[in-house]
Amino acid sequence: MVAGDYGTQANDAEVHSIDKTIYFYGRDRSPGVSYGLLYSRANFLTTNVIMDIKDEWAAADNGNSNLLIDSPKLFALNGQPDFEGPVNKDVYVAMNQVITGRQSRQGTGLCSITVTGVLKLTFGPQRVRAHIQMTLTNNPTGATFHIGDSETNDGFAGDDGTQANDAEVHSIGKTIYFYGRDRSPDISFGLLYSRPNFLTTSVIMDIADEFASADSGNSFLLMNTPKLFALNGQPDLEGPVNKDVYLGMNRVITARQDRQGTGLCSLTVTRKFVYKEEKPWLSPQSQATPTPVKTQIPRESSGTPHTEMSVDLRSGSVQGSVTPANGFQWMVIPPENPCNSACDLRGLLKITFDNSTRRHVQINMTFDTDPSGFTFNIGDSISNDGYGVSYGLLCKRDNFITQQVKVDIMDELAAADNGHDYLLVNSFKMFALNGQADATGPVNYDIYVALNRVVTGRPNRNGVGLCKVSIGWVPV
Repeated sequence: MVAGDYGTQANDAEVHSIDKTIYFYGRDRSPGVSYGLLYSRANFLTTNVIMDIKDEWAAADNGNSNLLIDSPKLFALNGQPDFEGPVNKDVYVAMNQVITGRQSRQGTGLCSITVTGVLKLTFGPQRVRAHIQMTLTNNPTGATFHIGDSETNDGFAGDDGTQANDAEVHSIGKTIYFYGRDRSPDISFGLLYSRPNFLTTSVIMDIADEFASADSGNSFLLMNTPKLFALNGQPDLEGPVNKDVYLGMNRVITARQDRQGTGLCSLTVTRKFVYKEEKPWLSPQSQATPTPVKTQIPRESSGTPHTEMSVDLRSGSVQGSVTPANGFQWMVIPPENPCNSACDLRGLLKITFDNSTRRHVQINMTFDTDPSGFTFNIGDSISNDGYGVSYGLLCKRDNFITQQVKVDIMDELAAADNGHDYLLVNSFKMFALNGQADATGPVNYDIYVALNRVVTGRPNRNGVGLCKVSIGWVPV
């Protein structure tokens, strides 16, 4: 077989097999004149062959020997001009046939194929997010995707000491993991969060400086912390400053053989422009070297909360202890009405954190079948009245409220679980409950939980449908 593509492209390099022989053919050097056969190896194919392809480069490994061709005569995948056809950055992989499907050039013997690769994404001066849309099979295995800001990331908070800025997000099976960068040489912030059974057939991720979010349709996770990707020129204790992330597909970034995966079928990466995000808790001089607060993110295995109090918003009945000593104080107590049958009584509870035993509060809510309006409003300002200002909307999920909803609140964190959908937002833009400075008011450690109303009691922002609330501190 000779090199050929009917004159469609001058950039028409090929690697293919005939029986057990592998062939490397170069692109066209001039119209209709190919560089021809660059190399071939007889009896190369074994039961397992790994191919690596990138711009002007191809390698093949059969377990016994490996071949590498590094030449401008090979694949043109970086915008090189083409004197016969349009510029493109594509390769085509044909299985048990040639690419055109020519009937006389078919084959047998290829049993399965897994496409893997690494994509490098460089973040420029603009405030952008990488928007990654992934399609997966129902049963992914191993590392189906791996995102890290070190070229030697290999999963589970490791990169062989190449970079201190080496945060990672990756999957193993259907579980997603978020790992922090190094806090000092060879000492990582470690596992920030993991979620079992997170992966579905469609996963969307957004990646930016100190930011990662993931949406599987059933769960939404958002992490916004200086422990994550350093893509804005932050210094690096172990290696050079860079603004890159690497995206491993069906493998970890380093191509470590025992950390491969299957199940990622397609991937699309686009850019999303966002407004500049200031970090209000840092002075201008310290923007590059934040000292993050350690936060233990709630998981299903978190301790069982001690139910301190509960309130029935039909009758107004309050059970348990509501005293400042246990961190609870009624600002507006629901009126008692034993004859009432609707879930429409309203109240406002102040909850005070102490950065010791009271660092994680869990709020369990029961709703009727048709809630409407503001059934609850949780804020860390006594003048919260819904919809936010400043950083604006961080996350929204339609049709989320079911009969039972559990909300976890910690410093800079909120999570909500309705039994089949889970939302997590861990960001400095959330509740400030650890003594953070306040630009317009006094420092406080309080949140306010408004029931069938907003915190301020604004008359046109009431609701009905929240029937019962139980609140307790979770041991941490």
